[in-house]
Amino acid sequence: MEISEKLMHDIAVITGSHMIALIIIVGLTGYIWFKASRSVLLYSYSALVGMIIIWLAAKIFKTISPNIGLRWFFIVLQYFGVQFLGFFLIIFAIIFTRGTVPARKHLISLGIFPAISFFIVLTNPIHMRFYSYFDFYRDRFGSLFLPIQAGLYVYLTIGVIILSRGYFRQPVWTAHPRIGLLMAIVTLLPLTINVYYLMFKFDLVDWFFTFPVFDITPLCITAAIILFIIPAIRYRFLDILPLSYNAVIENIPDGVALCDSQGRVVIRNKEFNRLLDLQEKSDYIKHIEHDQANGFKLVQLHDMTEIEKMRQVLSAKNTKLKRNLNKLQQMNQQIEELALIQAKRELAQGMHDMLGHNLTVAIGQCELLSREENLISRKEMLDQLRTMVETLPKAISEKTLESAYLNNLTDSNNNHLDKLKAKLTEFENDLLNIEIEIQGRTEKLDEKLCDAIIGLVRETSTNAIKHGKANKLNVFLRSSHKQLDIITIDDGCGCRQITKNMGLSGIENRIRQLDGHVTFRSSEEGGFYTYATIPLS
Repeated sequence: MEISEKLMHDIAVITGSHMIALIIIVGLTGYIWFKASRSVLLYSYSALVGMIIIWLAAKIFKTISPNIGLRWFFIVLQYFGVQFLGFFLIIFAIIFTRGTVPARKHLISLGIFPAISFFIVLTNPIHMRFYSYFDFYRDRFGSLFLPIQAGLYVYLTIGVIILSRGYFRQPVWTAHPRIGLLMAIVTLLPLTINVYYLMFKFDLVDWFFTFPVFDITPLCITAAIILFIIPAIRYRFLDILPLSYNAVIENIPDGVALCDSQGRVVIRNKEFNRLLDLQEKSDYIKHIEHDQANGFKLVQLHDMTEIEKMRQVLSAKNTKLKRNLNKLQQMNQQIEELALIQAKRELAQGMHDMLGHNLTVAIGQCELLSREENLISRKEMLDQLRTMVETLPKAISEKTLESAYLNNLTDSNNNHLDKLKAKLTEFENDLLNIEIEIQGRTEKLDEKLCDAIIGLVRETSTNAIKHGKANKLNVFLRSSHKQLDIITIDDGCGCRQITKNMGLSGIENRIRQLDGHVTFRSSEEGGFYTYATIPLS
């Protein structure tokens, strides 16, 4: 059959227009693919455009097919793109608008109708319900054509509505509502053209275009894609996804807003709105601006209220710490003063005990000297007295050396009680005979314990000579694991009432510092008794 010039012209118009549309959409989509970030939004967009490319390419090859077999193959391929176009449009619209991928069960539910409708087209030669008549030059729609197209329109309408609403919700276009409106109109254009074409096919309207009659829906979709890609490249919303916006911008703890070169807010999160309202009431909202590329500016609002509260709390704690430090310094000063007083008291007590003992012995020696008739004995006693007087000025130094002696005594674990006994026997002289008896064993003696024992024996020996006129002093040291008992008994004249002078008070103080207890007893019949107990840790 010869092909007329009119048919040749119609074929050239159809294939030429579809070829141009195919080249443009493939080129722009390739540019987007290589420039945009790899993401689910890009993949869903590519799948949607892929259905359009299949539709355009199949329609071109259907038009130029040399036989009915190839023509039917490309018709089936064309309707594969057509039937799944609405499916991928809804997926793209949901991801673009909400930033989330639909659940698998929802994807399966959405894919049921496109799969069934495509299967009906594929098996049309068997049932002839989609096309009731079909040959190389003409075709006639069957009973299932309108239901399938109605379902397709439902899918396309849902996708268009979601996508159109999403344009106005996009943060990039909050400052450009006209662009959002234009995008919504562009999205509705292919659906409107397809409805017009079907109305013409059913003789409801006239064909008012100057070019030959054919389905220009894929061309309109291509035009819509082109108009969609231009602002997509300009505002890079395929690179900055709604998903990224929600995950990054909204989850930033600070208030963030992106302003264009004219100072208009393009993107802002909820925290920015809250802090913007709070800025008028609070002095702790910090305002920071960061210059971006293309004249854009990033404005950051940071709420310093909590930090200021923490600073105030920290300042209050520092003030409290300073007060406590001052109190501690005052207490430390008081402790130092008390320690100094205690040291002076102990020094005075030591000087009293040592000088009193030496003076008492010296006085006793003088009395013996006055009663001695033997010249040789008198000379020996006089030499002893002279020696004692000469060494008396060194008493203060001896007190210091005694502390070193005690330290050396307490550092030894072996025979420390024997060494203590040797120290105590130094108080024996011509006026007083001292007998020391040690019973039991004890733990290591510390400096204070030894000082208390020595001070007690020295003071009782002094009192025995000075007040009791005693000739003998018995000292008993009885130790156990828990307690040390110190007992002194002299054979002096005794007394009716005991008056605690500085010496006896010094003994009590030393024993009390060691958590011990001391008792003094005497009678007119004679003798003076001292009993002290000191717990051993």
